[in-house]
Amino acid sequence: MIELILGRARRLLFGVPIQNYEKACAYKGFHPGEGTAKKRLKQVTHTVFAGYHAALQATRPDPLKQRLAGLADAERIGFLYEGVGMGLAFLDAIDPLRPIRS
Repeated sequence: MIELILGRARRLLFGVPIQNYEKACAYKGFHPGEGTAKKRLKQVTHTVFAGYHAALQATRPDPLKQRLAGLADAERIGFLYEGVGMGLAFLDAIDPLRPIRS
């Protein structure tokens, strides 16, 4: 129960809202393209952040592995793991009880 609460709290505090993808692109001055390119970039972005958010919510490796099981197809699995890596690196950096790993 504590692990579930901890995971949700980390997601709430450090998660990235990506619902307004076009608005975020416009704010950063980035043009996401048109048609197929825009759709692909949006899918990749959502996949990276799905991995990032899964890492924030996981408190142990086994639940993380289970959570990742159906999140990405073979074409986007690398982007999913990139997001997981970002999330785990972030957690390592902010955790005062763990030594920094390089």
